Amino acid sequence: MAIIALEGMRFHAKHGFYEEEQILGNWFVVDVQITTNMIPEDDLAHIINYETVYEICRIVMEMPTKLLESLVERIIAGLSRQFRSIQKVAVSVKKENPPLGGQVAYSRVEYSTAKIIALGGMRFYANHGFHEEEEILGTWFMIDVEVATNLSSAAASDELAHTINYETIYEICRIEMEEPSQLLENVTERIIAGLKHQFQTIQEVTVSIKKETPPLGGAIAHARVEDSAQYMEKCGRCGRSIICYGDEDCWCNSITVLPRTREAIELEFEECLCKSCLDFYKN
Repeated sequence: MAIIALEGMRFHAKHGFYEEEQILGNWFVVDVQITTNMIPEDDLAHIINYETVYEICRIVMEMPTKLLESLVERIIAGLSRQFRSIQKVAVSVKKENPPLGGQVAYSRVEYSTAKIIALGGMRFYANHGFHEEEEILGTWFMIDVEVATNLSSAAASDELAHTINYETIYEICRIEMEEPSQLLENVTERIIAGLKHQFQTIQEVTVSIKKETPPLGGAIAHARVEDSAQYMEKCGRCGRSIICYGDEDCWCNSITVLPRTREAIELEFEECLCKSCLDFYKN
């Protein structure tokens, strides 16, 4: 088994939901990693040629889209058509400095073992900290968010309504960073709760917060707190994979089932039920 990768491909392109993005364009970084079982030979005709990989990426990047999800899907489709020996392919597309009204290094969509939407390098000045001077003077914080979700609908439709909007991710982070806390653990927990409340399709989420140059009496680049949560479960009745938040933000609370019936379900099944099974009891 061999891995062929082409990383850091940088293109100026006109992808985005907003009109100014479609007119002015932006810089994008594309990473591709291909796993193949082809035996390496010293003959270009018998390998996955990274010149061809680059050309596929270049051609796709020249075709404007609203969503990064559509770009990633088209790159994977192009690679799969060109190379029959691909066993697995991972593609990541980053948009540098997305226009979100603040300091944001990149937004990213990645298809690998999971399908990920990420917003990295969000920078906020805030007043979090245990010591009084931190609460008064404040400092700079850096936030990275990664969300694993199903992106098939968004990739097919190229419509913002079918994906987890990273503008909303940014707004949730901005709002929570404006509320002072003694501990970063509390801030990460609130951001995750905000994401769950807004989006019903989160399979897994990771939030990392760095406090730059913390006041610890020495030269320290940053302190960091990271929290992750995983919401994929098995339906307690039929066994199919479902998303279950296990709290008031879980999607299943929107399905009307008689209180006595819901109590009976909870007694019989330890796990949450899928929509089809809940509909069975609803009807």
